[in-house]
Amino acid sequence: MKHILVIDDEPQILHVVRDYLAIAGYKVDVAVDFNSAMELIRHCMPDLVITDIVLPDKNGFDIVSDISREFVEIKLIVMTGAGLFDTATLRSSSRELGAEGLLIKPFTGDDLIDMVNRILTMADDDISFLCNVNGQDHEEKKGVRHCGATIAI
Repeated sequence: MKHILVIDDEPQILHVVRDYLAIAGYKVDVAVDFNSAMELIRHCMPDLVITDIVLPDKNGFDIVSDISREFVEIKLIVMTGAGLFDTATLRSSSRELGAEGLLIKPFTGDDLIDMVNRILTMADDDISFLCNVNGQDHEEKKGVRHCGATIAI
């Protein structure tokens, strides 16, 4: 069973995302801040981390950067509210920092599960970047992952 960690400081979103993932058959842990998330990552080593960008103790982009540097085997999805950031900036920043996907809130449970399933079944050495904005999927070639580093192609 694949293991997912969800990081968000909004309890309602955290619980809805957790419930959708659990119903889909994933083992799910949750964290409300960076420090508790890193403790869970070190202790449980999830296959995937889904993190909000706006958190009380650390910027979500910093979290993505830290996790992708320290735990290259963990796949990452960034989620954030619509209108908080420019979508193009979100997409490029998330991709450059090592995330495999971007979900713009609000998204449906089907959007969430589809992206999670696709990212968890991608080959580790051939990673595309997935983006879901307003229910529309976009896929971009991010590069090839080699020895923990992503090489642009």
